[in-house]
Amino acid sequence: MSHHFLAEAQALNLFWLEIMKEHAIFIYAGLPHERGDLLEQAIRFEIEYRNERDEWKNNYNPTMESVSIAFSNAISLTEEFLHFKLGLLQLQKTCQLGGSLFPLQLDHIAREAREYLTLLNVLSQMLAASGMEGLLHKELFWLRIMGEHASFIAHLLDPSEHMMIQTAQTFACDYDNLLAAASSLSGADPAGASAFTAQIVAETTNLRDWKAQTAALRKECKLMAIVPALFFEHVKKEANYFLSILS
Repeated sequence: MSHHFLAEAQALNLFWLEIMKEHAIFIYAGLPHERGDLLEQAIRFEIEYRNERDEWKNNYNPTMESVSIAFSNAISLTEEFLHFKLGLLQLQKTCQLGGSLFPLQLDHIAREAREYLTLLNVLSQMLAASGMEGLLHKELFWLRIMGEHASFIAHLLDPSEHMMIQTAQTFACDYDNLLAAASSLSGADPAGASAFTAQIVAETTNLRDWKAQTAALRKECKLMAIVPALFFEHVKKEANYFLSILS
């Protein structure tokens, strides 16, 4: 296992452990107060992901054995977390769960957990998705994620934030169009795919910068929304991750 692979694996795993930890925070914030059993589980997942992240972050000299153990622990924890998310989604769909968690939001974070599990399994086998087809697959996944982020923001802002809501809705529409275009592309046309990727980079850079702006405004209490500034930091972080894949 090369040093480059270990360094890349460490960075990827740190990113996803942080994302999963923040998912647990958002779930806890959106659950109804009378569901103490579910609240306790959300807290446990936050703590366990925080511990895994800290342990991985402090692994200054990763070895093949330590990386294998870390991946195994993350796979077990994320499979359990995915099951928890899907259980909440089923409760929401059958009107058995109150609170403020959108069904699409639960489906969204469940898909991200699946993506993390896929990555963990690929890394565990020391394989990597490569070539244009691999990039197109990642683009399809993250284009949908970016579009849903914009839709969530449009619904979570205060109704008085007319201009910000309109901007969010425009981003959501733009990503719907990009997703449709990406679905028709093929790795057999590298020139067309490369030009399309450049278009995605430009759009996602704009979205990332707008997310950064909303995060700063929310942190300064200059933007009204029913979610904390951490939510906007979270979606900005994922936009940066998407840009790193595209680069």
